[in-house]
Amino acid sequence: MAGVAIFLVSLTESLAVAGLVVPGVFLLFAFAALAASADMSLLEAIAWAFCGAVIGDLLSFAWGAGFTRISAACRCSAVTRNGSTAASVFSGATAG
Repeated sequence: MAGVAIFLVSLTESLAVAGLVVPGVFLLFAFAALAASADMSLLEAIAWAFCGAVIGDLLSFAWGAGFTRISAACRCSAVTRNGSTAASVFSGATAG
């Protein structure tokens, strides 16, 4: 139980936006104390926290990569000031 709680707090703390809202240091301290009272070894607690942090970082990376692709697609279809599209500017085509 304490290991899953440590995992979830570490995962949430590692997420891009949620980490700003979640009081991760306080929660990890509280669940670490719970783990100590439940006779969880230090190595096991660190392993749960490490796995949560890695998965949270991977989720944040995937979210950012998806956002970058969407953002790039929107920029390429946007019209520039002279009336040509951004895609035609990069390909060397002239405004018609």
